[in-house]
Amino acid sequence: MTETPPEVRNDFWDWFSKTAAGLGYRTEAALARALQTSPSTVLRWRKGTRPTIPHLLKISSLFGVRLESLLVLSGHVPADLVQDSRIPEPPDSVTPTERIIRESDLDDRMADLMNSYWASRIDEERKRVQRLIDLLMSDSVPFSDERFSEEVGSILETRLSAHVTRVIVEWVQYLQSRREEGL
Repeated sequence: MTETPPEVRNDFWDWFSKTAAGLGYRTEAALARALQTSPSTVLRWRKGTRPTIPHLLKISSLFGVRLESLLVLSGHVPADLVQDSRIPEPPDSVTPTERIIRESDLDDRMADLMNSYWASRIDEERKRVQRLIDLLMSDSVPFSDERFSEEVGSILETRLSAHVTRVIVEWVQYLQSRREEGL
């Protein structure tokens, strides 16, 4: 009888994957693109291969963490040789859209406006999903029933145009105020 080898802990991958997800990278392929490497390289890291130092430099830059910490975490350097080898906690999870807003060149006011817009879109979609689940979970809804048509209609309603209009109006007002201030 062949014994299955014990699973080896991969502290680097655990931290790396949680941090990547927290920063809005939902797939290994998206992460590989951001690091300008191949998906097979990221797959090897997941399986326990140690990232090269050039890869750690890219990870350090992309994630905004100290290279020394990554050298220790990946096993390149013993912790006692590095003055500060603390590994930062993975960030709270953000969506890819939130990451796009965060990485944009928008000033703080416009980034806040876009975050508000995104939050209103997400809120509307959550409500839509809940109404759709409620409809799917109902015992029986005959397609000929007028209430069924009304419910489907309400699920399909969207405030997208109102949300986009609000962003554009606030943006125009912002540009006007900047012009008046001479900026």
